[in-house]
Amino acid sequence: MSSQGNAVGSGDATRELVNRGWRIAYIGWVAPIVPVIGFVVLIVLSIVAILHGVLAATRGNTSAGLRLALAAWLGSTLVGLLWMGVYALLASIF
Repeated sequence: MSSQGNAVGSGDATRELVNRGWRIAYIGWVAPIVPVIGFVVLIVLSIVAILHGVLAATRGNTSAGLRLALAAWLGSTLVGLLWMGVYALLASIF
């Protein structure tokens, strides 16, 4: 009975950490709108979002923490490639 209480309590305790990590990841994915500085911000915020996921996973919210860490890593890779493609396309047009 107490292990269930701890599992629910740890999820509640890390909810704000996971939510903050998702907000950081979303901001990082939008940051490359600004060409050069945005990619630096994308890299930094991706690392911070991954760390938030790892912290949540180690504090007991393994499922949400791992989802956040993997989404931040893979999402940032895909978003970075997408933005580089957009800028390459714009450079070839103009």
